[in-house]
Amino acid sequence: LALMGTLAAGLAHEVRNPLGGIRGAAQLLRRSVDGDASARDFTDIMIREVDRVNQLIEQLLDLSRPANLDLAPVNIHEILEDVLLLESQAIGDKEVQVRKRFDPSLPPIRGDRARLTQVFLNLVKNAFQAMDYGALTVSTRLETDYHIREHGTAPNRFIWVDLIDEGGGIREEDLPQIFSPFFTTKNNGTGLGLATCYRIIKEHGGTIRVESTEGKGSTFRVSLVVAD
Repeated sequence: LALMGTLAAGLAHEVRNPLGGIRGAAQLLRRSVDGDASARDFTDIMIREVDRVNQLIEQLLDLSRPANLDLAPVNIHEILEDVLLLESQAIGDKEVQVRKRFDPSLPPIRGDRARLTQVFLNLVKNAFQAMDYGALTVSTRLETDYHIREHGTAPNRFIWVDLIDEGGGIREEDLPQIFSPFFTTKNNGTGLGLATCYRIIKEHGGTIRVESTEGKGSTFRVSLVVAD
């Protein structure tokens, strides 16, 4: 990861400058061909693809650079509600339902709100993309049997967030690689989303796991540390 970070930083600097020039030239070209529908479509594609490369570079940087977490007590249900509200707008015409099974007595967790929002946005978006119909069930619970004790401290308590979709599932042979950088089963995926989620959750002292059966759906389980 350290080597990847050095490579990504250099790559970002060297690639972003010419990309900015290409994007600017495409925008100027679009203005000059505004009356030509075909040329306008081509320049729109150029601008969109430049933006996609920029996004890929940003994801690579995000995966490789050291995290600077702003840890504070956080209500996980507020994050999940915001994410579900935001992503529900992207469902479109799909016949997809959301079922929320939240434990109202759940204590705050110790986390960085922005980073955790990034994680659950990614997981919920993936779940919706995996389904044309069915339900996404999001549940929370307090772990009563699982504790981790660090030297000189009291044992940490954990909460779990489970996201269960009814999509096509993940092939058994793909499961061991699902959190590896650049591994993806999507035609237009970068393979960095789940790798970034894994890193963020690990930096929070938690875990992220996946269980899946091809043709039946997937379950992503995320554990997070309860705030002191």
